[in-house]
Amino acid sequence: MLTEPWGEQQLLPNGNVLITESFAGRVIEVTRETQPRIVWSYVNDLAESGGHQPRHGIVGAARRFAPGELPFVDGPEIAGREAIIPREPAETTGMSPTRG
Repeated sequence: MLTEPWGEQQLLPNGNVLITESFAGRVIEVTRETQPRIVWSYVNDLAESGGHQPRHGIVGAARRFAPGELPFVDGPEIAGREAIIPREPAETTGMSPTRG
């Protein structure tokens, strides 16, 4: 697998490796066994274009976060402050959306 020039790797706490294959639009987690195996993979597929080969969007970076590293994911509190809660969409507030 060639991941140049934007390829990245992240050694995970479980011993596996997270690999970003940027131009192929792929992120995979592999084991570090003698015969490595793919634990899971993600491909950033784009719509096919007129019978050509499937296209993939570039994946600039990927990173595995440990539980607690992103406190805003677990609840409405962010570092001791209230979370910003978005307003209702324009359709439910009676406002007309702007069209351009």
